[in-house]
Amino acid sequence: MSVAASPAAAAAAATAAGIDLDALLAVATAAATDAAALIASAAAAPPATYSRKSATDPVTETDLAAEELLRRRLAAAYPDHAFYGEESAAEGGNHFLPAGDATAQPKAAVSGGANAPLGAGPTWIVDPLDGTANFVRRSGGYAVSVGWLYAGWVVAGVVARVDGPVYAARAGSGGGATVDGVASRGVSAVSTAADATVLTEMGSDRSAAKTAMMLDGLRVTLEAGVMAVRAFGSAALNVVAVGDGAAEVYWEWGVWPWDIAGGLVFVREAGGVVGLPDGRPVRGVGGDGGEGDGPRGDLELLSARGVMVSNAALAGVLRFPSFVYDEAGTGRQVGEGM
Repeated sequence: MSVAASPAAAAAAATAAGIDLDALLAVATAAATDAAALIASAAAAPPATYSRKSATDPVTETDLAAEELLRRRLAAAYPDHAFYGEESAAEGGNHFLPAGDATAQPKAAVSGGANAPLGAGPTWIVDPLDGTANFVRRSGGYAVSVGWLYAGWVVAGVVARVDGPVYAARAGSGGGATVDGVASRGVSAVSTAADATVLTEMGSDRSAAKTAMMLDGLRVTLEAGVMAVRAFGSAALNVVAVGDGAAEVYWEWGVWPWDIAGGLVFVREAGGVVGLPDGRPVRGVGGDGGEGDGPRGDLELLSARGVMVSNAALAGVLRFPSFVYDEAGTGRQVGEGM
């Protein structure tokens, strides 16, 4: 499947293929809400032990149970769609939904390393528990994130905060962004850095290169004179916070596709702008391509492992250092930002 010109074009292509996007979003919302309830039940018990995918990246039995719930629920409704989940990917698993045709599209799961390709065909991109470090301490926010990729764009997505709101959106005719079923208030109208709240995360990479880049990025943020800098501990919640007007900018290098996919369509439908932290916006394809060298479509954005979402007024005002990942997953900084 080729990459569509824009999210709206991808949504139109899905509709033309007989996919009811409202029904699909309803399935995703119900599954994410049930997974959030499973996590809330686990959170009511004393903190359990956890293992580590890396020195700073914990995983619990609850992560695994929530992902299995999501995989089974989405499989039941859409058996031909691929599944790209954080925990199965971390285990090296290449999960396709039962009865899916693995020959119809590229393999849609990572098996170690960075920049493993997602297929352009219909794919669920799932983080069953974003903010696990918060969850294991029963502190701060954590959420379930479910995004649906079609023709190279995230066309529908849900972020269900555990014991909190459910953020849902889809692209295309009749689409939009909602919070608990009510239209989102949209991105903020803040137009100056002095009034802006900027979100970021330190991530799980403690390499010298990543540390230096983060320090440079914080320097850029503070020298811009922003009102506040925050880290919620969940990339998914950061993205939807911008879409719902609770912050103006969120940027991070080192995110994985499952961290942000569920919220991308929400922030777009709420009037926000999506791109990379160095200021390059996501471009369309073909006649909607636009200027510059930004990623073409969400497939390229997700493989770059970086994101910046902002309200429309501050798009491009803050630019953070560029950071490039090689095929082994090693990152290096390019430039200092501004």
